[in-house]
Amino acid sequence: MKITSFNVRFLRHRFTASQEQLRRLEEYEDQRESIRRAVAKQWDRFYNDYFDKMKTYALQIELRRYNALLRRQTLERASIADTMRQFGLSSAGLLSTISSGEEEEKPKSPFGEVRPEKNAPVREANRSSKALDSVVNS
Repeated sequence: MKITSFNVRFLRHRFTASQEQLRRLEEYEDQRESIRRAVAKQWDRFYNDYFDKMKTYALQIELRRYNALLRRQTLERASIADTMRQFGLSSAGLLSTISSGEEEEKPKSPFGEVRPEKNAPVREANRSSKALDSVVNS
């Protein structure tokens, strides 16, 4: 029989030392299990927050790289056209889409409509998250 404070009131005799020790041990084990659950819940929340930040960071980096690639392609195309003109070659075929204004509209993001969250939930900053934020925002 598990000895609890509820059924202690109905017992008419005093506990022996071994019964008291068992009761304290059961209370300790219950306490330890509840603390273990609370710690696991905290770690889960920490890792979920961390992974959410890393997903947002990866999305921002990928968008930056994609936009840099588009800029680089435009500059390379213009550079090739200048070089062709310097050597007296016609760059009409190369720049036909640019000069006529019918340039293919490229998507602003490789992910389609997915955007980094502007209103991401705000957490309290601690030492490790401040370091992470400084790396992400640099």
